[in-house]
Amino acid sequence: MQYECLIFGWKGVLWGLPASVGATYLIYRMTDVAYDTAFYIPLYPPVIAIGSVLVVVCLTMWYATAKIRQENPIDALKNENL
Repeated sequence: MQYECLIFGWKGVLWGLPASVGATYLIYRMTDVAYDTAFYIPLYPPVIAIGSVLVVVCLTMWYATAKIRQENPIDALKNENL
C-alpha cells in the first residue's frame, strides 16, 4: 500500500510539473506583449509543490495504514461476502 501511494504521488508530480511549466510559458507569452521580460522558471514554488504533495501522500498513507491495522481484513472480507 505504501508503494502504491508513493507511485500515485510521484505520478502526480511528473504530470503536474510539465503542465505547470506549460501554463507558466503560456502566461508569459500572453503578458510578453505588455512587458519586456525574459522567460524563467522559478525554483522555489515547484520545490514547495513537490514537498507538499509528498507530505499529503505520506499523511494519507499513514492514516490508511493505521485504519487497516485496527480492523481485521479477513473478517471484513467475510462480512462483505455475506
